[in-house]
Formats: sequence, C-alpha cells, structure tokens
Amino acid sequence: MSLKHLYKYRSWEDKYHKKLITDNEIFFTSTAYFNDPFEGCIPLRYEDAPDDYHLNILKKHIKIQNPYLGGQRIKYLAKQKFKKREHLSNKRIREVRKSVKNKYENKFGLFTLSETHQDIIMWSHYALSHEGFCVEFDVKALEKYFYYDYFNKNNILIDRIKIIYTDTMPRLIPSEMDENEIYYSILKHKYSGYSYEKEHRYICSDVTNLKINLPDGLVTSIYFGCKMDKNDKDEIISIIENKSAPIKLYESTISQDEFILNFKQII
Repeated sequence: MSLKHLYKYRSWEDKYHKKLITDNEIFFTSTAYFNDPFEGCIPLRYEDAPDDYHLNILKKHIKIQNPYLGGQRIKYLAKQKFKKREHLSNKRIREVRKSVKNKYENKFGLFTLSETHQDIIMWSHYALSHEGFCVEFDVKALEKYFYYDYFNKNNILIDRIKIIYTDTMPRLIPSEMDENEIYYSILKHKYSGYSYEKEHRYICSDVTNLKINLPDGLVTSIYFGCKMDKNDKDEIISIIENKSAPIKLYESTISQDEFILNFKQII
C-alpha cells in the first residue's frame, strides 16, 4: 500500500515552526542539530577491512602529500607505514571517524516526517507537550513538487528513506561499501527506542540548512494539540482561510476509555 500522508509536529510558540503555516516554509537541516547523540556516529569498522584496502588508502594519501613520487616509491612507503599499523591506531581511527561525521553533517540536508499524527509521545516531545499542532502532507503532491519541480530545477538530488530501528548497530566495513552506501546506511539506522517516531527522511545531497517555500495544496490537514490555546487555534484558522487550497482542521481530546487521542474535524 502506497503511503498517502506524512506528518510534522510543531510548536506555535516557535517563530520558525509557525512559518510552516504562515509561509509554507520547510527546512532541510544538518544532522548536527538533531537530538539523537548517535546521529552520524555509527562507526566505520576500519579494523575489519582487508589489508589491500588499507594499503590502497595509504598509497593515495602518500600520493596526495608527495605528488612527484614515483609509483614504486609510493608502494614502498605505504608498506612501511602499514607494517607500523599506524593506520589502525586508536588516534587515527578517531580522526577518520570524526572526519566522516563532519562530512556527513555538511553533505546532507534532512526534512523529517512521521507516518502518524496520533502518537502521544510525539505530541509530548515535538509539539510542546500537546500545546502545539501537527501538519499533514499529501505525499504524492509533495514528492511531485520535490522530484519534478524544485530539486530537479536546482539540480539537487533528493530521496526519501524510511528509518530502520534496531537494537544492534550495523557493522559498516568501508571496503565493502561505496561512500554513498556508507552515508545512507548511517542515515537510515536508529536505535529501536525511537521506533514510536515512525520516521521518514527526505534527504537532499550536497546542501544543508535549506529553506523552501512550498506552494499551497501540499498541506492537507492541521491537527490541534489537546492542550492548545484557543487564541493560537484562532490565529491558525484565520491564516488558512487565505490559502488558495483547502486545509482540514481537527481538534484532539483525550479518550476517557484508553490511552489514545481522539480527533474531530472542525473545518
């Protein structure tokens, strides 16, 4: 079954979050600003790569540092460095992993969404403890705009991945994966404790902290938190009345029978 809608939880008190409603503004952010301490920190297992991989890397580094050296000399120096095992020292591995993390944070911009608007914990964490709101996107319309309009015209690669939640870190062996495979594997794995988020990520390559103003019609519904202030609701209602495409509005209340939220359409 194709995915019809994805959701973004927001706070009306945050001036940047408000722009999603006032200006149709979304933001592709660097993972450097994410709240998961493991984001971008799944380590590459250099110690598991074969000797030939390390020798080739050493030769490349020597060639860059000494561009006028001949092939045989480079090969000899690489073997000498390899024998000393400097490339597998704790210091060297830490340096390389830090370099990968920095490159990762500066290579990709992410716009993250959830499969659900009904999760109580998501409302608590990302919508100001139910005082905020949740925006529903039409996936087909959103991706048509992304893939065939904005990113195509600006020659930026864009893709969507669904997060894989796991208790076990993937073992990323650099000799068995190309650079993009490594980055995407890091991007799509998260600890299983986050599984309630049901996260999808739109990823744009070689650009971060990108603002985009979407056309009307991509947001199809807005859900008010069960603790949202009436004045905030009224403000949103007055704004969407001026949109060129209709947006449905829902209020939420807590169930009296089970730990769920009930939603009722009001517009």
